[in-house]
Amino acid sequence: MSDFKFRNLTILIISPEPWGDSFVSKHHYARLLARLGNTVVFLSSDGSTCQLYKTGIENLYRATYKPFFRGIGYFPSFLRRSFQKRKLKPLEKRLGKAFDVVWSFDSSVFYDLDSLGKDRIKIAHLVDISESFKVVEMALSADLCLGISDQVVDRFIRHNPETYKVRHGYSPVAPTPLADPLPGENKVKALYVGNLSRDIIDWETIGQTIHQNPDVDFLFMGPEGDNLGSGDKPAGAKLSVMAEDNFYKLPPVPSEQIMSFLSQADILMVVYVQDDPVHVANPHKMLEYLASGKPIVSTHAGEYAHLQDLIFMTDTNGQYADLFTSVVRDLRRHSAEERMKQRIDYAMSQTYEDKLNEIESHIGHVLSDKK
Repeated sequence: MSDFKFRNLTILIISPEPWGDSFVSKHHYARLLARLGNTVVFLSSDGSTCQLYKTGIENLYRATYKPFFRGIGYFPSFLRRSFQKRKLKPLEKRLGKAFDVVWSFDSSVFYDLDSLGKDRIKIAHLVDISESFKVVEMALSADLCLGISDQVVDRFIRHNPETYKVRHGYSPVAPTPLADPLPGENKVKALYVGNLSRDIIDWETIGQTIHQNPDVDFLFMGPEGDNLGSGDKPAGAKLSVMAEDNFYKLPPVPSEQIMSFLSQADILMVVYVQDDPVHVANPHKMLEYLASGKPIVSTHAGEYAHLQDLIFMTDTNGQYADLFTSVVRDLRRHSAEERMKQRIDYAMSQTYEDKLNEIESHIGHVLSDKK
């Protein structure tokens, strides 16, 4: 097996999300790769022209491009590659060197990974099943395909045998004291962190849980758009929850500050709809929750089902309110130092450094096969 390492390389990371304050897996990989001495360009479509900017992090640049015209996916592959090459080549020119690695998390636009030529290491990486658009083209043009769940891996491996499962990672952050205490009059604080506009949140189950626990303050932190749900029933349930006296909405904070809020909460929540198992199988927030050490009550999440000694998890959503209540009633035992350490230790065994080591091993295997 070839001994491959991400060191002193020029790496292009293509993301469907822009660079900002809220970091997910592709942002964490970018920062880690830059810290290891690679030159990293983080590319997203939140611009009107092709530009390269400094991020304030050594070796890490963010780049933008004007979105492609509608319907590009219907063009022949050689034309798509030509259009994509016109977007990417100027970045190499500005850097003064060619990309050694093209690592795409975007299957909606940059799925022809060989548009810059075949003499690069090309990685197709999907971390959200809802973002799996042009999977076939992406898999066929990649040297290596990575997925965070069995569902993603199954889609890739049909078209590329060099497909591997790499679970979500954790980026350690030390909590800092909050300027103000968490809101609410109750002693026990329950916290949910995430995008409050997502349709997969089960607001009905949350409402039942709040009604059953009037002596708990329920805090929901995250961005929220205009979307209240896909129909009248979800929208009504969400509005009812937000009107409860012990419900508090907190604004989103930069990723580095989330742990400070988690560490001040008493119990953490994951509450997703039961009829969408593909999208809720592997919530990214779970490792961050575990790293806080706090008790977690979650609806069923298949990719974490093997951790039911660390996560309180239901089989059906109808069990959630009762499970949450039972954990709150025995919160002192569930928050004991030993139990908290077990959760933290697991999260610390799943860092992005660990995940990058896995990926390096897979690339080494691919390179060996090519010899």
